[in-house]
Amino acid sequence: IQPNPCVWTDDPQYCPQPFQLSELYMDECTNLAFFDYYSESDYEFPIVWSVVFIYVYLCVAVLIVVGELGKKKRAKILATKRPARQANIPGQEVADGSGQALVAIELKSGQKGIKMPVSMKFGETPKKQIIIYSSGKILRQIDLRYQTQIIIRRAFDNDLLFLVHVPKEYDIILQAQSAVERSLFIEKIEGYLKGNGIEC
Repeated sequence: IQPNPCVWTDDPQYCPQPFQLSELYMDECTNLAFFDYYSESDYEFPIVWSVVFIYVYLCVAVLIVVGELGKKKRAKILATKRPARQANIPGQEVADGSGQALVAIELKSGQKGIKMPVSMKFGETPKKQIIIYSSGKILRQIDLRYQTQIIIRRAFDNDLLFLVHVPKEYDIILQAQSAVERSLFIEKIEGYLKGNGIEC
C-alpha cells in the first residue's frame, strides 16, 4: 500500500494507482448539519407526555377511590350489626336506643394488631351469663353463677377503650365506636350485673 494514496507513484513495490486523484473526482463538500429531535415535534412531544402524566394521575385516583369505597363498605357492614346472624344466639341483645346491637372491637391481649368486631348478649333467666360473639359465632361465655364481682375499668387516656375483668379468669379489652357507645356498653353491663346481685 502506498504511503500517500492521494499522490501518483509508479514505484513497482506498491500497488499501482489507477489515476491521480484530484478535486475533479470528489463530491462537493457539505455544510456541517445538526439534528434536533424536537425541531419537528413542537406539538407531539408535549401532547404525548401530557397524556402519560394524566394517565398516571388517573390510575392513582382510581386506586384511592377504590380504597375509600372499600372502607365505606366495611364500615357499612359493621354499622348494620349483621342482624340476620344474631338470631341464632339466644339472649338479651346489648343494643342502643333504636334497638341496633352495639358493636365494639375486641383487642387481643398479647396479640398485637389482632382486632375483631364483637357484640354482646345477656343470658336470660335462669342462665346468668354474658355472651360475647362475632358473626353469629360465640367467642366467650362469662358464667356469672360463681362470680361475686366483675370489674369494669375505663381508659382515662382514651375515650373509646374499656376493660371487663373477670377475677381469676381473664380480661376483655374492648374499643367502642364512640364515647357515647362506650358509656352505653358500661351502663348496660353494670345494670345487668347489679340486677343479678353481682358487684361491679
